[in-house]
Amino acid sequence: MDKVKPHLVKFWNLIKGNDQQAINVLNTFWFYLPLETLEYILNRVNAIPEAKSPEYILTYEVNDFAYDHDAIIELLGDFLRSTEYLKYALELATEYVKREPVHLPELIHKILEKLTYDWRDERTGFFRQETLIDF
Repeated sequence: MDKVKPHLVKFWNLIKGNDQQAINVLNTFWFYLPLETLEYILNRVNAIPEAKSPEYILTYEVNDFAYDHDAIIELLGDFLRSTEYLKYALELATEYVKREPVHLPELIHKILEKLTYDWRDERTGFFRQETLIDF
């Protein structure tokens, strides 16, 4: 990881201004560039104006997100598997759907997909689930 990261950071600094390239790189290398990924998401979220009269819809159909994924929700979803950056990802996700309420159903789907209990959670004392509940 130490050998690859300097090259990724250098490449990231060249392309981070191009949203499509940035999303493509971060989708693949978010694990190597967690702080850069979270900063990118924060900047994207902060650039969205706050919703004036938000309408929060909490329902979705089974296949609603099978093909059409929101790039920000997908990036944040990767951090829902992590323990170190989980709280930051939840904070960013919350702020994102406050500004873009249309993505709330996809966020709920992603949380259900990524934060369900599995055998590894017992090893971490169910940290991910406790973090979500505490949040």
